[in-house]
Amino acid sequence: MTRKIPAIGKTLALLVSTLLFCETAYGASMSYSMDIPLIKTNWSQQVTLPKLPTASGTLTSVAFTLSSSIEGTLKVESIDSAPSTVTSRLAAQLTLARPDGSALLTHAPEDTKTDTFSAFDSTVDYGGDSGRSYDIASEGTGDAAITELSANDLTLFGGAGTVALPLSAEGVSGFDGAGNLQSEATLLASSKVTVTYTYVTPDMTIGIQPKAQFFVGEQGVLLLTVRNSGDGQTTGATTVSTVLPSGLSLTAASGGGWSCAISGQSVTCTHVGTIGAGASADPIALTVAIGSHALPSVLSTATVQTQGDRNEKQGKNTASVTLPVVTITTTTTNGGGDTAATTDSTTTENGNGSDTTESALAPGAFGGGAEEGVIPIDAQGCPIPASLSEPIDLAEIDSCFEFVADRAITFSDIVHHPSKDYIELLKKTRIRSAGDFIVSGHGNHSSGKQQAQFRAGTFPFQPDRSPSRLEVVKMALIANCLGIESGDFSAERTFTDVPKAASGDAAQDFLAQIFYTAARYGIVAGYPDGSARPMGQANNAEILAFLLRASGAMPEGFTAREGSAWYEPYLQFASANHLIGPSFDPGASMDRGNVSALLVHIMALDPDPAIAAYIAQIDVEAQSFTPQELFYAPLPQLGDLEPGSDTLTCEERATRINTCLFTPSAAGKLVPDALPPTGAVQAFSLLGSTSLRTTGDRVLSAEQTTLYGSASRLEVLRAALSSQCIRIPLSVNRDDIPFADIDPEGGGEVTADLTARVFTTAATEEIITGGGENTARPSDPATLLEALVIALRSADAIPEGYAAKDFSIPNLPAGDHWYDPYVSFALAQALLNEEEGASLFLPVTRARLALLLTDTMRFSADPGIRSYRTAVDGLLK
Repeated sequence: MTRKIPAIGKTLALLVSTLLFCETAYGASMSYSMDIPLIKTNWSQQVTLPKLPTASGTLTSVAFTLSSSIEGTLKVESIDSAPSTVTSRLAAQLTLARPDGSALLTHAPEDTKTDTFSAFDSTVDYGGDSGRSYDIASEGTGDAAITELSANDLTLFGGAGTVALPLSAEGVSGFDGAGNLQSEATLLASSKVTVTYTYVTPDMTIGIQPKAQFFVGEQGVLLLTVRNSGDGQTTGATTVSTVLPSGLSLTAASGGGWSCAISGQSVTCTHVGTIGAGASADPIALTVAIGSHALPSVLSTATVQTQGDRNEKQGKNTASVTLPVVTITTTTTNGGGDTAATTDSTTTENGNGSDTTESALAPGAFGGGAEEGVIPIDAQGCPIPASLSEPIDLAEIDSCFEFVADRAITFSDIVHHPSKDYIELLKKTRIRSAGDFIVSGHGNHSSGKQQAQFRAGTFPFQPDRSPSRLEVVKMALIANCLGIESGDFSAERTFTDVPKAASGDAAQDFLAQIFYTAARYGIVAGYPDGSARPMGQANNAEILAFLLRASGAMPEGFTAREGSAWYEPYLQFASANHLIGPSFDPGASMDRGNVSALLVHIMALDPDPAIAAYIAQIDVEAQSFTPQELFYAPLPQLGDLEPGSDTLTCEERATRINTCLFTPSAAGKLVPDALPPTGAVQAFSLLGSTSLRTTGDRVLSAEQTTLYGSASRLEVLRAALSSQCIRIPLSVNRDDIPFADIDPEGGGEVTADLTARVFTTAATEEIITGGGENTARPSDPATLLEALVIALRSADAIPEGYAAKDFSIPNLPAGDHWYDPYVSFALAQALLNEEEGASLFLPVTRARLALLLTDTMRFSADPGIRSYRTAVDGLLK
């Protein structure tokens, strides 16, 4: 038989109450506990626990734990006339509920006893042969959690005050056995109730960066950028505060969504709106007047605070940055005669040791990468997205192209065309999915949809002929892996001279598919009369617009000056990125060869890494494909284009990168025209015409005859520092010079002074450490290995944690070496090839140094350097 008898108990007052608080290092969870002592069942208590304070974060889940125990006695007597086996159970069912009575958690600790009894011994004494008396004790734990919080749950468990949760304990005894039984039970139950709140918090960081180089006597703008790097949104006001250093005078402070108060050198800005997880607030722009006391640099510090800020708990919500300041001096010069006219020319104090040239105030000078703890921002003060500031693992990129080096087609008429290498590249580039090539030659079924009919052999390309609109649009589609579609084009705009209905003529129907596919992608829009004129000659403006629209290289939403021609934004963008020259005529028509070159350069600017990375791994001159490991998304320049609206948020704006380098329009050539335009020659010429915005100094300054001469260690260091915009100060403390063979006095000699400044800067930046006996050997020829290491360290190009891969280079000493990561990275990124192994310890020529520096700029930690390198890519290919 089975019998269940309620245990004896009544409601008693709470005897003991405790409160425990614990918090993880980052504030991700918070626990409160309350103890209820042993009380006879049946009882009901109110468990009062604090809610999660709003300032702590955003509540995501609530977990409950009941750690319960029971104690008591259980007596049983068999009054049956025959022996029997009896199982006795004493339990307490504990229930934690919401205030409305709905259960949150039920848990039942119990104790069970089993005995065999004889026939009733005639005395109910809960002893002898027919009875037993037991002491009961048991412990147990129950858990439950709410992971999907309703609005009522958020109100119940979050905010100010406490929450009262009913907790009850019902005693239950039960007996299983044959015959008749008599029993008594006394039960006490206790419980420890723990509630754990899991929540997410904001994690505020702040970046400080000048919008442009600071010049004495001018106004400058200091940008403060706040980002929430946490996993929870802000739950209160966010405050930024800074005190400007001596030498800077605050004249204005503003920012979208910010309210700023200025008091002397102090400014406090408050943002009352929510800043979501991973989001940034609009930047704060501090306009300052720059005085002479700011020379040669000032240290600026800013702090961000908000309630529940994770960084605030760790003391990491402050950022500092050293801002270089430059003096502008005005000198009066004349032509040498007594009556010559007097003119003023503006020069800057020279920091990098080459000829001083005219320098205009321009954005930039953030070389060497962002300082630790500083958020990289663009020219508009918006954080640079991680997709642009971090390298891409090419193993994760599924390129839509493949390079077919041995394609059995020859073009008969491109040998003497200056763009023949670009035409060859397009001929060998095949779309993986469709099997189509970008170009196949005139008369070789090169429609883009008839690849099965491509023939091997020799065909004309007609590189000197101007292309039709059809040819340009088709190339734009194929080169961007945009499939030429068929089917229903009813939703697209109608061109009066391109029928949508199938005609049965394969060529005419394919023409329609090309133009209506292009219309779907926004590549073609037609003329005011509604025509598309597909067979008409495309002019330069149309060619440029078709190719840029298809690639997406030029961000949307940017405009040229009011009242300009429709094509002006394309010309501005193309000019800023050296896609076109100063003599570009929008109304003329370039030939098919030059269209091929332009297309390749635009493909290199494509925001889709499946396209841009493919071009980056192509050596156009050698007509070869060299796989690489890492790739940075291209950062084109936007030139004089402006956003179409000043109300766009950072998330809506296209990235506009400041760069510390520029190429003056009147830059002189460093190499003679007679030299073949190899990659090294072009790199040498480019760096010879590349200037630093802060000083106007050129990255390279050398005679034409020294192109293939050996570069000294001083030349390598100075060029590497300049190519990465690492500031070489105007003077150094002679006591700080770390090398024994550099004269601390200098004797006033220009080269000795430059040597001291360059080598001290390089040592401070941890680019060099010196040779044996702590020597610098500045006039010694630098080896290719030294130049490689210096270039990579200056660019901070090797990602943190990079592990050297196994490699094999002839004549390289066996074993592990300190330089292995540099050589491994250089091989993986095509900065070096295995054939150069025998040259690693030989002097590096200036031409090879120039090529190494321009190649390394593609992997610089400074997005401004990479942006400049993107913009001049067309000058180097």
